[in-house]
Amino acid sequence: MFFRKRRTCLLVIIFVLVVVCKGYNQEKIIPLFNKSFESPPKPGDSPIGWSDCGIFPQESPIDVQPGFFGVTQAPYHGRSYLGMVTRATNTWEMVGQELYRVLEKGKCYEFTLYLAKSSTYISGFALDYNTKVNFDQPIRLLIWGGSAINKKEELLGQSTPIKHSDWRQYKFIFKPTTTHRYLLLEAYYLASNSTPYNGNIILDNASDIAECTEKKEPEKKPLQEKPITPEPPKILNLNRKELTKNQVIKIDKLYFLADSSTIQKESYDVLNELYLFLKSNSDISIEIGGHTNTIPPDYFCDRLSTKRAKAVYDYLVKKGLPSKRLKYKGYGKRFPITNDSTPEGKKLNQRVEIKILDITSTN
Repeated sequence: MFFRKRRTCLLVIIFVLVVVCKGYNQEKIIPLFNKSFESPPKPGDSPIGWSDCGIFPQESPIDVQPGFFGVTQAPYHGRSYLGMVTRATNTWEMVGQELYRVLEKGKCYEFTLYLAKSSTYISGFALDYNTKVNFDQPIRLLIWGGSAINKKEELLGQSTPIKHSDWRQYKFIFKPTTTHRYLLLEAYYLASNSTPYNGNIILDNASDIAECTEKKEPEKKPLQEKPITPEPPKILNLNRKELTKNQVIKIDKLYFLADSSTIQKESYDVLNELYLFLKSNSDISIEIGGHTNTIPPDYFCDRLSTKRAKAVYDYLVKKGLPSKRLKYKGYGKRFPITNDSTPEGKKLNQRVEIKILDITSTN
């Protein structure tokens, strides 16, 4: 006993030195003492630094394994590990330790632990140690926070049923709703309302308790909206379904320099609209007809109207329309649509029209 206490004191001193050297005062890590449950294997004994929290004095305490009750599983780390059981007598085992720093209310913590189930864990009961049974049923690990070594106050996490005999790492996330000084590890049945049964769980290679790692999402660059180019207003407003062969349509907002066939820039919108319509309706052929007012002499009107019709023709061909789908013709002053006695009348007679020559299919 003297040597055990002396060894425990030495380990505590080493633990404190490690804590200081590793800089645990940065408040990001809560170190656990003897995380690998290292002690000489012994039944009914606690690993150094851990306290038995058994609330059933008639039953034996936890065990440091391997080597007892038929438990032969090799440790995951070090020389020993912790073994705990549940019993058909509605009793179970628990172990705990006081933390170097409290689990703070509202913070998030991460904790890992290796768990397994021994295929054999043969023992008796307090009232009948002569009758041996195999405590081989799967159970769970419950992790509690508390203010004293025997006081379970908040369930921080729990494992799934441990049915495997190989060591597997389990990760737990703690989000305490109150502050806790103690960490308690409890072996328990698969459900709180389970009929009590004989099961075991073995524990090894725990981690320190660390504050949750914040995953910083990459900064999202603000989306640069592409400038929206407003569609030019529909001028011709051509509707294919309403078009018929030989139909004549006036091109509004088409402007030329006075007594000239030079197209002004303000006319590009309507000409581009005409181009796009003809491009998407490749079965339509048109004639471009030029008209003037009735004031100038015939030869002047015929020449000017023809040159203006050809200017529109040249614009569309230059944009990419096949010339075979286009014709142009100057009608001079032969077909006025109103009286030239007013300036407004003259403008109406000076016009360019398109005539549907062919529309070979329906869309």
